[in-house]
Amino acid sequence: MDVERTMQYILEMQARHDENWAKNEAAHAANEAAHAEYEASFARNERRIDRLARLGMHALNEQGNRINILISSQAELQQSRAELQQSLRELSEAQKVTETKMQVWLDSMRKGGNGGTA
Repeated sequence: MDVERTMQYILEMQARHDENWAKNEAAHAANEAAHAEYEASFARNERRIDRLARLGMHALNEQGNRINILISSQAELQQSRAELQQSLRELSEAQKVTETKMQVWLDSMRKGGNGGTA
């Protein structure tokens, strides 16, 4: 057995191991940096999502308020329309009464005035 060659082999293997170890350490450091960047990006995105969710809820509440206003306005409009229709019916009835009275008056004017006959 050649001790010198064995020692040389062991030293080469140790050098390769140290080189691989250094590469792994560098890769690990790069992975740690990438992970930290990912974590920071994730936190920024969470803040953005929270902000968008709050804005979305605010918009949804505003839309609900507007819909409630529209519903209320529609109910008031229907009430006003019903009142207008009732007023038109009453006006029509009053106009018929007025027309009947006017006809009676016109008829009495044709016959003559003051109870005399014409």
